[in-house]
Amino acid sequence: MGWKRILLEGDPVTGTVTVEDITKTVPALSGATTAAGNTIVRTPASGKAVRLKDIFIWNCSAADRWVGLRFGWTGSLHFPALLASKTGFAKNIVGGNIQGAANETLYLYASGDLVYFTALAEDV
Repeated sequence: MGWKRILLEGDPVTGTVTVEDITKTVPALSGATTAAGNTIVRTPASGKAVRLKDIFIWNCSAADRWVGLRFGWTGSLHFPALLASKTGFAKNIVGGNIQGAANETLYLYASGDLVYFTALAEDV
């Protein structure tokens, strides 16, 4: 027998996860910071919002770096963290539906260069 998918609906912790959420292909977005400040992760198509599905952030510098994700140039930081040199984190948020408003760019904020990211995000 093959694997069977379990569909969770109305889960009070993670929200509703649909088969579409599990099977949809979204592009991998990768990049790195070149200075302190915001670096674009994804800019949505006109009238659309960015929905973040998964993020991996790694500090390749020799110094500690403050990092976080934000929607809009000055938005509140999501997952703010102080990363020691050569450390990082990953977050899988399928079903969490962390997304910005329409036309809001998703940025990685870092307090310096050499912070690398890979994200899975889509326009909705």
